[in-house]
Amino acid sequence: MLRLFWRTVLDQKLAAVDIALSTREKLVKTALLEFNSCGFEATNTNKIARAAGYAPQTFYRHFENKLAAFIAAYEYWQQEELQALNRSMHAHDKHSTDVALTLLAFHQNYRTFRASLKKLAGEEPAVAAAREESRAAQVVHIAEGMPSIGQNRAHILAAILSVEAITDGVAFGHFDGYTENQEVRAGLIADAVQPLMPTVFPDRV
Repeated sequence: MLRLFWRTVLDQKLAAVDIALSTREKLVKTALLEFNSCGFEATNTNKIARAAGYAPQTFYRHFENKLAAFIAAYEYWQQEELQALNRSMHAHDKHSTDVALTLLAFHQNYRTFRASLKKLAGEEPAVAAAREESRAAQVVHIAEGMPSIGQNRAHILAAILSVEAITDGVAFGHFDGYTENQEVRAGLIADAVQPLMPTVFPDRV
Protein backbone atom coordinates (compact mmCIF):
# COMPACT_ATOMS: atom_id res chain seq x y z
CA MET A 1 0.00 0.00 0.00
CA LEU A 2 2.82 2.41 0.87
CA ARG A 3 4.60 1.57 -2.36
CA LEU A 4 1.41 2.32 -4.31
CA PHE A 5 1.09 5.65 -2.49
CA TRP A 6 4.61 6.75 -3.39
CA ARG A 7 4.16 5.49 -6.96
CA THR A 8 1.08 7.71 -7.24
CA VAL A 9 2.96 10.68 -5.79
CA LEU A 10 5.82 10.12 -8.25
CA ASP A 11 3.43 9.82 -11.19
CA GLN A 12 1.80 13.09 -10.17
CA LYS A 13 5.17 14.83 -9.96
CA LEU A 14 6.21 13.50 -13.36
CA ALA A 15 2.90 14.62 -14.83
CA ALA A 16 3.48 18.09 -13.36
CA VAL A 17 6.93 18.19 -14.97
CA ASP A 18 5.47 17.19 -18.35
CA ILE A 19 2.81 19.89 -18.07
CA ALA A 20 5.45 22.47 -17.12
CA LEU A 21 7.63 21.53 -20.07
CA SER A 22 4.65 21.60 -22.40
CA THR A 23 3.62 25.04 -21.15
CA ARG A 24 7.13 26.42 -21.54
CA GLU A 25 7.46 24.98 -25.02
CA LYS A 26 4.16 26.54 -26.06
CA LEU A 27 5.25 29.89 -24.66
CA VAL A 28 8.60 29.70 -26.47
CA LYS A 29 7.02 28.80 -29.80
CA THR A 30 4.41 31.51 -29.41
CA ALA A 31 7.05 34.04 -28.39
CA LEU A 32 9.01 33.29 -31.56
CA LEU A 33 5.92 33.89 -33.69
CA GLU A 34 5.05 37.11 -31.86
CA PHE A 35 8.62 38.45 -32.04
CA ASN A 36 8.70 37.62 -35.74
CA SER A 37 5.36 39.25 -36.35
CA CYS A 38 5.79 42.44 -34.31
CA GLY A 39 9.46 42.70 -33.40
CA PHE A 40 10.88 42.66 -29.88
CA GLU A 41 9.89 46.18 -28.85
CA ALA A 42 6.26 45.89 -29.97
CA THR A 43 5.72 42.51 -28.29
CA ASN A 44 4.62 42.33 -24.66
CA THR A 45 4.55 39.36 -22.31
CA ASN A 46 0.77 39.48 -21.83
CA LYS A 47 0.30 39.10 -25.57
CA ILE A 48 2.65 36.09 -25.66
CA ALA A 49 0.85 34.38 -22.78
CA ARG A 50 -2.63 34.98 -24.17
CA ALA A 51 -1.65 33.91 -27.68
CA ALA A 52 -0.30 30.68 -26.19
CA GLY A 53 -3.60 30.15 -24.37
CA TYR A 54 -2.51 31.08 -20.85
CA ALA A 55 -3.17 33.80 -18.30
CA PRO A 56 -0.56 36.60 -18.30
CA GLN A 57 0.95 35.54 -14.95
CA THR A 58 1.81 32.12 -16.42
CA PHE A 59 4.57 33.76 -18.45
CA TYR A 60 6.54 34.73 -15.34
CA ARG A 61 6.48 31.20 -13.97
CA HIS A 62 8.78 30.25 -16.82
CA PHE A 63 10.69 33.42 -17.76
CA GLU A 64 12.17 36.24 -15.73
CA ASN A 65 11.32 38.80 -18.38
CA LYS A 66 10.68 39.33 -22.09
CA LEU A 67 14.40 39.23 -22.88
CA ALA A 68 14.72 35.75 -21.35
CA ALA A 69 11.83 34.60 -23.54
CA PHE A 70 13.54 36.09 -26.59
CA ILE A 71 16.75 34.16 -25.86
CA ALA A 72 14.73 30.96 -25.43
CA ALA A 73 12.99 31.69 -28.73
CA TYR A 74 16.39 32.19 -30.38
CA GLU A 75 17.57 28.81 -29.12
CA TYR A 76 14.38 27.21 -30.42
CA TRP A 77 14.80 29.02 -33.76
CA GLN A 78 18.28 27.53 -34.14
CA GLN A 79 16.93 24.02 -33.54
CA GLU A 80 14.21 24.59 -36.12
CA GLU A 81 16.75 25.83 -38.64
CA LEU A 82 18.94 22.77 -38.15
CA GLN A 83 15.96 20.44 -38.49
CA ALA A 84 14.89 22.22 -41.68
CA LEU A 85 18.38 21.73 -43.10
CA ASN A 86 18.39 18.06 -42.14
CA ARG A 87 14.99 17.51 -43.75
CA SER A 88 16.15 19.21 -46.91
CA MET A 89 19.40 17.28 -47.11
CA HIS A 90 17.82 13.88 -46.56
CA ALA A 91 14.88 14.39 -48.90
CA HIS A 92 17.08 13.95 -51.98
CA ASP A 93 20.72 13.89 -52.96
CA LYS A 94 21.39 17.47 -52.00
CA HIS A 95 24.36 19.81 -52.31
CA SER A 96 25.36 23.30 -51.22
CA THR A 97 22.81 25.02 -53.48
CA ASP A 98 19.96 23.16 -51.80
CA VAL A 99 21.35 24.06 -48.37
CA ALA A 100 21.54 27.68 -49.53
CA LEU A 101 17.90 27.69 -50.69
CA THR A 102 16.75 26.17 -47.39
CA LEU A 103 18.75 28.71 -45.39
CA LEU A 104 17.43 31.56 -47.49
CA ALA A 105 13.79 30.50 -47.16
CA PHE A 106 14.20 30.10 -43.41
CA HIS A 107 15.85 33.50 -42.96
CA GLN A 108 13.28 35.19 -45.18
CA ASN A 109 10.45 33.70 -43.14
CA TYR A 110 12.01 35.07 -39.94
CA ARG A 111 13.21 38.46 -41.16
CA THR A 112 11.61 40.46 -38.36
CA PHE A 113 12.92 38.10 -35.69
CA ARG A 114 16.41 38.22 -37.21
CA ALA A 115 16.28 42.02 -37.27
CA SER A 116 15.43 42.07 -33.56
CA LEU A 117 18.21 39.56 -32.88
CA LYS A 118 20.84 41.69 -34.60
CA LYS A 119 19.69 44.85 -32.80
CA LEU A 120 19.52 43.21 -29.37
CA ALA A 121 22.91 41.55 -29.81
CA GLY A 122 24.37 45.05 -30.00
CA GLU A 123 22.46 46.31 -26.96
CA GLU A 124 21.93 43.41 -24.56
CA PRO A 125 24.93 41.44 -23.22
CA ALA A 126 22.76 38.37 -22.57
CA VAL A 127 21.67 38.19 -26.21
CA ALA A 128 25.21 38.80 -27.44
CA ALA A 129 26.44 36.01 -25.16
CA ALA A 130 23.77 33.60 -26.45
CA ARG A 131 24.73 34.38 -30.02
CA GLU A 132 28.43 33.92 -29.35
CA GLU A 133 27.76 30.68 -27.50
CA SER A 134 25.88 29.39 -30.53
CA ARG A 135 28.70 30.31 -32.89
CA ALA A 136 31.31 28.78 -30.60
CA ALA A 137 29.36 25.50 -30.57
CA GLN A 138 29.26 25.54 -34.37
CA VAL A 139 33.00 26.14 -34.55
CA VAL A 140 33.69 23.18 -32.23
CA HIS A 141 31.38 20.92 -34.25
CA ILE A 142 33.05 21.84 -37.52
CA ALA A 143 36.57 21.63 -36.09
CA GLU A 144 35.90 18.11 -34.85
CA GLY A 145 34.54 17.05 -38.22
CA MET A 146 37.29 18.62 -40.32
CA PRO A 147 40.68 17.82 -38.72
CA SER A 148 42.51 19.38 -41.65
CA ILE A 149 41.28 22.86 -40.72
CA GLY A 150 40.22 22.16 -37.18
CA GLN A 151 43.24 23.90 -35.70
CA ASN A 152 42.43 27.13 -37.49
CA ARG A 153 39.20 27.97 -35.75
CA ALA A 154 39.36 31.61 -36.78
CA HIS A 155 38.88 30.52 -40.40
CA ILE A 156 35.93 28.36 -39.40
CA LEU A 157 34.29 31.26 -37.58
CA ALA A 158 34.92 33.48 -40.61
CA ALA A 159 33.09 30.96 -42.82
CA ILE A 160 30.15 30.77 -40.40
CA LEU A 161 29.91 34.56 -40.23
CA SER A 162 30.09 34.76 -44.03
CA VAL A 163 27.19 32.34 -44.47
CA GLU A 164 25.19 34.19 -41.84
CA ALA A 165 25.85 37.65 -43.26
CA ILE A 166 25.22 36.75 -46.89
CA THR A 167 22.04 34.83 -46.10
CA ASP A 168 20.68 37.72 -44.04
CA GLY A 169 21.80 40.16 -46.72
CA VAL A 170 19.81 38.34 -49.40
CA ALA A 171 16.84 37.84 -47.06
CA PHE A 172 16.76 41.57 -46.21
CA GLY A 173 16.97 42.56 -49.87
CA HIS A 174 20.44 44.08 -49.85
CA PHE A 175 21.26 42.37 -53.16
CA ASP A 176 18.05 43.39 -54.92
CA GLY A 177 19.72 46.29 -56.71
CA TYR A 178 22.46 44.00 -58.02
CA THR A 179 20.57 40.95 -59.25
CA GLU A 180 16.92 39.92 -59.48
CA ASN A 181 17.82 36.31 -60.19
CA GLN A 182 17.02 34.15 -57.15
CA GLU A 183 19.37 31.42 -58.37
CA VAL A 184 22.25 33.89 -58.47
CA ARG A 185 21.44 35.04 -54.93
CA ALA A 186 21.27 31.45 -53.72
CA GLY A 187 24.58 30.82 -55.47
CA LEU A 188 26.24 33.49 -53.34
CA ILE A 189 25.09 31.66 -50.22
CA ALA A 190 26.07 28.28 -51.70
CA ASP A 191 29.62 29.51 -52.33
CA ALA A 192 29.89 30.48 -48.66
CA VAL A 193 28.34 27.21 -47.49
CA GLN A 194 30.51 24.92 -49.62
CA PRO A 195 33.61 24.90 -47.36
CA LEU A 196 31.45 23.76 -44.44
CA MET A 197 29.62 20.97 -46.25
CA PRO A 198 31.97 18.08 -45.32
CA THR A 199 31.29 18.63 -41.63
CA VAL A 200 27.72 19.70 -41.58
CA PHE A 201 26.63 16.86 -43.87
CA PRO A 202 29.56 14.40 -44.14
CA ASP A 203 27.50 11.78 -45.98
CA ARG A 204 26.97 14.17 -48.88
CA VAL A 205 30.62 14.82 -49.74
